[in-house]
This record gives sequence, C-alpha cells and structure tokens, in this order.
Amino acid sequence: MNNYDTLLAVTGWEERFELGIELFLNENHVKQVILFDFVDYSDKVKNNVNKISMYFDKKGIANSLIQLKHNDNSGNWKIVRDTINNMVGTLVVNISTMPRDIIYFSLYHAKNSEKISNLYCIYNSPKGYSNDNWLTSDPCKPQLIYNMSGIFEMGKDTILIILTGFDRKRVEQLLNYYEPRKIYMGLQTGEQYQNNILNAERHIELFKSNLNINCFDFDAFIEGDYGFHKIEEIIKENINSNIIAASLGPKPSSIALFRLNIEYPNIGLIHVPVTIYNMNYSFGINENLTIFEQIK
Repeated sequence: MNNYDTLLAVTGWEERFELGIELFLNENHVKQVILFDFVDYSDKVKNNVNKISMYFDKKGIANSLIQLKHNDNSGNWKIVRDTINNMVGTLVVNISTMPRDIIYFSLYHAKNSEKISNLYCIYNSPKGYSNDNWLTSDPCKPQLIYNMSGIFEMGKDTILIILTGFDRKRVEQLLNYYEPRKIYMGLQTGEQYQNNILNAERHIELFKSNLNINCFDFDAFIEGDYGFHKIEEIIKENINSNIIAASLGPKPSSIALFRLNIEYPNIGLIHVPVTIYNMNYSFGINENLTIFEQIK
C-alpha cells in the first residue's frame, strides 16, 4: 500500500466516479480527498457524492467539497490555483470525470508548486459505453487555456489539431469557430471506438469541401505516451504555423497535450465547454484499464 497526501477529483454522475475513488483508496493510503463540485450539476451528482461521503466517513478519511461554476474560466482558474497552493507533499489527480480545463489548471498549478513534491494522474476507464451515439450537446464558445494559450503571430497560418473520441458536437463547434488552413483530426484506435471513427468519417464529409482535413490514428492508452509522439510529428511539420490543439477524445490524451505545451509553449491548448451531457454515456468501471502516470 502506497502513501499519498492528497487525492483530487471532480464529482461526477458516472459510476466510475465513486467506484474509481473507492478502488484507489482500497489499495492506497491518502490523508485527504478534495472534490471539486460544479454547482450547476450538483443535483445530478448528489447520489454519487452522498455514497462516496459515506465511504469517507467509514474509512475516517478527511475530505472537502469545493464549488466551481460552469463556463467560468477565470473564476475556476483562481479556485484551482488557491486550492493547490494550500497543498503539500504528494498529489494524485483523478482525471476520469474531470473536464479538460480543470485537468490543465490542476496539472499546471501542481507542477509549478514548490510545495508539491510528487504529482501523479490516475484515469479509470468505464466498463462500457452506451449505444446512444452522443456524449454532449449545446457546446459553448471555445476557450484557450490560461497559461497554456500558446503564441500567435499575425500573418502565419493556423493549424488545428483535434483528438476525437465520442464527442462529435464539440468537434463541430471547433470546425465552425476557427478558420484554420489545415486540420489534423486524430481518431482513437480500439474496438470501442469503431463507431466513433465511422461517425467522424461521415462528419468529415460535411466539411471536406471547404476545409483541409488530414486524419491520423492515435492511441491515448499507450502508457507513458498517450499520443504524444504522433502529435509531436505534426507540430514539427508545422512549426512555422500558429498551432491550436484540443483533446476531445479519451482523457489520457490531455496528459500528452499538457506535456507538449511544456515542450512547445508556442502551441495553444483549447477547451470547449458544453451545457448538456448524456447522463447514460458510460457504465461501470474497467479495473483492468487504469492509467497511473507520474507528472513530476
């Protein structure tokens, strides 16, 4: 059993939120658990929050709930910063049900904190996905990530890198919002993503007449890589362009983009908030597919 000071997560309605935390705490010792909770969705997650709170009480684990607001980029950045700046020692960030902007905020502040000695990411994959064929709807305006927004120069072409999964609506929002010279669309490999690849190919048909789209395969579940080297090749090919990258596929690809932004700070990371989620998107937890990655 390993010892850690803090486990950080975002509350969620998916079964893997509760099951993933319990699985980790059954195998490791943690002094405290901090949960970010979006007030806009508190009613949707309250059953899971109540169950995990009972588990914390039974185990005698210190825990706290810190509220965030949907689509409040500046406010959430400050809350995440202040929360992490009050931490010491080792930190494990559970990204399983964490929005991409909160993933980036958390990793950025933790990596730059002198009080955080070791930083890890954990990701729990669900046991399976629904057949509803949609994940989100009503996407909001794309937002560049604070401190990771890249360097943009007038007169240079813009390249857009999109790592896709099941989330077609956010892909569509990005394609409609930007006017890039070239788009690189990463398609996650694996049997569970075959329907998504077919959907993405159909989706591309709608845009190919006026957009230059290049598709590439990547695997966000390759331990230690998470798509890093495939994306790095694209960055090097377009190093003289303005580059924007978005992780809209499996959450581990966020680790790759976070590291690529450190290596190539000129590339900008972007997030597309949404208002409506498919509450039945996934079920259960796959105990054989857990990613645990050291960030520092």
